Amino acid sequence: MPQKPQPRRHRGAIPGGTGLRFFRRGNRAAIPQEVVRIGSTDDPDYGFSRISAVDVDADGNVYVVERYDRQARVYSPVGELLQCMGGQGPGPGEFEVLERFGVKGDSGWAYDPAFRRWTMLDP
Repeated sequence: MPQKPQPRRHRGAIPGGTGLRFFRRGNRAAIPQEVVRIGSTDDPDYGFSRISAVDVDADGNVYVVERYDRQARVYSPVGELLQCMGGQGPGPGEFEVLERFGVKGDSGWAYDPAFRRWTMLDP
C-alpha cells in the first residue's frame, strides 16, 4: 500500500544572530517575538539553571518552573518577580520532583511523581 505524502516542513534561522529558529508548515510560519526578557546571572530571583515548564495566566503573568529549586516563580507581564510557589520537601505545597506544571484560572497545578501527588497552588 503506498504511503501518504507528508507535508513539507521548512526550518531555518531567524536573521540577526538571535539563536532563535522558526518552523514552517505549508504557508504558515511561527516566528517568536521577544516581548519581555526575564533572567539574570547576578540575581538568584531572576537566574535560572534548568527551566522545566512555562505557562501564562489570563492576566499575562508568567509562571516559570525552576526544576532544581522545585518551585514555580511568578513574574508580572513586565518581568517583575511577584512570588515563588513550592520548594523542596515532603509537605503540602512542596516537591521532590516538580515534573509537570500549568495554570488554570488564577491557580497553578503541579505533579510530583516521587510522591505521586497532584497539588493546586493558590497565588
